[in-house]
Amino acid sequence: MTKREPLMDEGYFEQTIAHIEKTAVRFEAIVEKPDTKPEQRKRLLYSLFRDSYELLLARYSAGEPVADLRAGFETVVRRRERHQQELGRLGNDFSAIDDYVTSLWLVSLGLLLDVGQPIFERLLGCIGNAGRDQLFERLVATRVLGRTEGNTVLFPKPYQTLCDAAKAAGAGRSNLVADFLKSWYPALGKLKIYWHDCHKGPEGGGFVGYWCLEAGAVVKAFGIDDSEFRERPYYPKDLVHV
Repeated sequence: MTKREPLMDEGYFEQTIAHIEKTAVRFEAIVEKPDTKPEQRKRLLYSLFRDSYELLLARYSAGEPVADLRAGFETVVRRRERHQQELGRLGNDFSAIDDYVTSLWLVSLGLLLDVGQPIFERLLGCIGNAGRDQLFERLVATRVLGRTEGNTVLFPKPYQTLCDAAKAAGAGRSNLVADFLKSWYPALGKLKIYWHDCHKGPEGGGFVGYWCLEAGAVVKAFGIDDSEFRERPYYPKDLVHV
């Protein structure tokens, strides 16, 4: 197993993966207690959901085979459903950058991991926001027909460039994805995404790897040549070329 992520060593990821897995056992036990207060149960269920997709990213960063990650995707969806059932509603807030990017990541992971159609559609049921964002809908349309295409990109900086790549034809698409990869990390820092620069925190600050899953999904879904940017930072090449 060869580590993919350059910022942290193998020992860091071993500890991070073990910590996430151990925390999940503890949180599940608290959630199941009859006397756990509803608000605490909701917070823990959301933490379990977020930990489940961050665990997949940590495992990818650590170098685990992509085929071994696919089974973990159902856990992500199941925990999202469970949290939303506790809330009493489905969907999230696309106007919030954290919710938008997380949703884009999960759809991208579903495409990159080639998950089954029932799981993919369960995920879409959790996300909601049909027709609100053009980039999101372009990715979804590669697996689900009949949805409304969105008229706009909710966060044009940086996502308009990636959406343009998904709509374009010819060699120019590769240049658009390369431009997007350059702008992705600093732009999300300006938007104050929750994980930006977390590797600088104490003992890694919960860092699981910086991976531009959305770029990988657009490349894979639309057959874009990535030979010019395959080795760039943040690009999840091993998810694209399984």
